[in-house]
Amino acid sequence: MEIDLLIAHGTIITIDSGRRVLPDGAVAIRGDRIIAVGPHAEMDGRFTPRETIDASRMVVLPGLIDTHGHGALNMIKTVGEDLGGSDWRIMADHLLFHCTTEDWWYADGLLTSLERLKFGTTTGMSILGSSPRTDRPIFGARHAEGVTRVGTRAIIGAGFPRPPWPQTFSDWENGRRIERSVSLEEVLGATRELIRQWHGGAGGRVHVWASASRFLAPSPYDPMFKPEQLEYATTQARLMRRLADDFGVGIHTHAFGGAVRFAHETLNVLGPDVCLAHCQGIDDEELRILRDSGASVAYCPSARRVYSYPAHCPVSELIDAGVVTAVATDGTAPDRTFDLFKEMRMAMSLERLRFTDPWRLPPGKALEMVTIDAARALGLDRDLGSLEPGKKADVVLVSMRSPHLIPNVMPVHRIVHEATGHDVDTVSVDGTVLMRGRRVLSVDETATLDFAEEEARLAYERAGVQPLMEIPENFWGRSRYAPRAYRVP
Repeated sequence: MEIDLLIAHGTIITIDSGRRVLPDGAVAIRGDRIIAVGPHAEMDGRFTPRETIDASRMVVLPGLIDTHGHGALNMIKTVGEDLGGSDWRIMADHLLFHCTTEDWWYADGLLTSLERLKFGTTTGMSILGSSPRTDRPIFGARHAEGVTRVGTRAIIGAGFPRPPWPQTFSDWENGRRIERSVSLEEVLGATRELIRQWHGGAGGRVHVWASASRFLAPSPYDPMFKPEQLEYATTQARLMRRLADDFGVGIHTHAFGGAVRFAHETLNVLGPDVCLAHCQGIDDEELRILRDSGASVAYCPSARRVYSYPAHCPVSELIDAGVVTAVATDGTAPDRTFDLFKEMRMAMSLERLRFTDPWRLPPGKALEMVTIDAARALGLDRDLGSLEPGKKADVVLVSMRSPHLIPNVMPVHRIVHEATGHDVDTVSVDGTVLMRGRRVLSVDETATLDFAEEEARLAYERAGVQPLMEIPENFWGRSRYAPRAYRVP
């Protein structure tokens, strides 16, 4: 049988129903689908490949899936990292809502997808900002164009930022800032248009979900909540649910202790098409609500709230209750990357510390939480999350020829405990090889980085954030430095 690609002689971690690990395996790909996975000796001679990749001394994984991150924040990264309380989010909203252009959002789509690709993440959720910017559909569309150019998959979270309404946003024309007053109804219309334009776009690689900053529920773990926001909570939740039902898309937002109960009892918005990020501070009743509603959780072990509040996300309890729970990056600003290998280890360490139990959250489960469990959380497990015949050919090859990965034994343990995103060698999405030998084939990486660098610099100048990039007092030689305050210029 003629096929397009044969990945041969790799150690295949399939994440299939039998959780097979094949020490000298092969993956056969025709078009955008996997047609066979098995021992190389059994598959040798069955296929005539147009191209063969020798995966000797490599581990072959399904493409990793990041169930929660943020678009445009990759262009901010550590700017204002030392701002206190809610000030960083206020700064980020000001910069993104008032100081960015269409080219900025295109550059971010390129940069975000490029970073994820080089870390072996083939599918990533991105809310359009710290709080979604969807006053016009063009910003999400340009981000999607960047993703499409690189060739990865994306779920774009579009919808409602924090109230009140109407709200002011800014465009830039010929170097001039033009402010616009935008109503909640206009944001709804822009979100609907973005879904029409891009959901299922790029050959099915781009999805658009209904999103919001949060459910606007009172919560001791949410410093951005203000009591006056409650008057908008029901309206925004109903609009998200209407978008999801009208277009058959999912709902994605942040949720913390108290918000799950509020979303269930007051808003009546939860269901199997809902994926909630963080879920810090939820109690036993809220855990049962998640289980019974079918909603999933994107756990972000590197999120700042993990060490800003004493409450935790009850990861082990969620898993044991049958709630689909994935590990996510919350990438990238103000202090993270899109490296899901690092996040797996962080998740394991935090659970083991919480229970004082070194066997908590086994490596196999951690790997499931960035592959098949992540696919289930996003409703994509029919096509993604494992290496099985009939699934999409999203495949990652990890080079094992580095000191920190030798000896090449116990491959699942080695991948989860020691590998990093920088060990990813080759990646295919939909059967198309996008990176080989860490060389990106779909875009000019140098030109992409230069473009993103320039767009970031221009936005920093518009926003006047240069002082926030200076080293603060007590940065060196002290055990702690005090957070700075921020005032919108």
